[in-house]
Amino acid sequence: MFLSVGVKVTSLKRTHFGPWSLDDHLKESDYRLLNSQELKSVRNYLQQSG
Repeated sequence: MFLSVGVKVTSLKRTHFGPWSLDDHLKESDYRLLNSQELKSVRNYLQQSG
């Protein structure tokens, strides 16, 4: 997308995934389990998006 307007991306850091913020302390390729509130939020989001 950026290259189409002449901009080359050399680094990219994901800080959000949809409406959810990601933890700053996770290292590359690390993950964590969702807590019950986050899981409920994901389920609600999926139900609303059809």
